[in-house]
Amino acid sequence: MPSDAEKFRELGIAGVTPEMHIPRFDWLRANAQGKTVLSLGCAFGHDIAWCVAEKTANGWEAKGTGCLGVELLPGYEEAFRELLPAASFLCHDVVQPRDYGKFGVAILSEVLEHIRPRNIHGVVETAWKSSGHVLITTPNGSGDYCGPCTEAGEHSMIFTPEIWRTFLNPPSRVTDFYKSIGLCLRFDACIIETPDFLFLEIAGSKPL
Repeated sequence: MPSDAEKFRELGIAGVTPEMHIPRFDWLRANAQGKTVLSLGCAFGHDIAWCVAEKTANGWEAKGTGCLGVELLPGYEEAFRELLPAASFLCHDVVQPRDYGKFGVAILSEVLEHIRPRNIHGVVETAWKSSGHVLITTPNGSGDYCGPCTEAGEHSMIFTPEIWRTFLNPPSRVTDFYKSIGLCLRFDACIIETPDFLFLEIAGSKPL
């Protein structure tokens, strides 16, 4: 994909994120293009940049007007603001509930596998309340790109389609527990499986 490789390079993503992530970026853009983006766990802002980038006479550029990136680690902020000069950056732990305002779409991309399982549903619920349209990507636990899964490792959770269905539409035996900790939604999601990633689009919910 020459145009994607060019875009990858001109946005400054090359050398930071491997090119194997281009299909992930493309799926996000296909579902988020033209919308204001809330990215929870945004890191450098690459997901937002790919979604909002436009081809100009000077090459690919991304401004990020009306978009917000939320990231726990403040060390990402400088690179984020350089990449997305018109976007906002908020240093915040996405596990802690917060009203981020309203956006066209919320993205949780390569984030939830880093979060303890008991917190995942709450983070998804917060994203959904901010937009009513949530895009999620995680490594495919059935593939080679799933990373370590230990408390001390990079990933604290491995996802498969079956595990995702349980999280998003919990069985009746766990709904009382979910309600007891303030969670109140099941989610209707379309799950797409690729060799390296799982893509989920949430555009609906129903009470637990």
